[in-house]
Amino acid sequence: CGQDISNRQGLFNAALAAVHQVQGRGSGTDLVASIFGGVVGYTVATPTMPARISALRGIPEISLYYAGYKTTTPEVLRRVEQQRVQQPELYRGIYQLMGQCTAQAEQAVAAADWAQLGQLMNIYQGLMDALGVNDKTLAEIVYTLRQSERILAAKISGSGLGDCVLALGRDATLSLPYEEIPVSVAAEGVSVEYF
Repeated sequence: CGQDISNRQGLFNAALAAVHQVQGRGSGTDLVASIFGGVVGYTVATPTMPARISALRGIPEISLYYAGYKTTTPEVLRRVEQQRVQQPELYRGIYQLMGQCTAQAEQAVAAADWAQLGQLMNIYQGLMDALGVNDKTLAEIVYTLRQSERILAAKISGSGLGDCVLALGRDATLSLPYEEIPVSVAAEGVSVEYF
């Protein structure tokens, strides 16, 4: 569209507004990763606090496995919200633990402490399971990946109930009946090239 993409924050704000217009909700986590590049700390905006985006040092090796199906993010969010209404105090506690886990994960990335990051990713996966966004296929992928000594962690990538599992590390000797999508963390964020 000929727009200036050097203003990463402005681009993020416009993209998040588009996501909200289409989906109704969405954290913007995938947008932050795509726009800013590298490993990024991100705290979603609340009514009392603006979003926080910070670049973190260190680029870990990752791998990604596709479950073969996806439940849309709005549908996953709707299901979680239905459950949250029934147990608001428990869900508030889960969300608080998720926030603490994320803050500690940011510190682990900043220190390039991949073992610590792996432990925190595995804890976070348990919290996602508690939210009800795990299923049999995702659990099978997660626990198969965790059996490898080359994989430090595995957790749902995205909203859950399908889509992908993200692993910290890579094991080319693994034979899973799920598609491995070749991925890596790119230091550079969004760019536009003309040919």
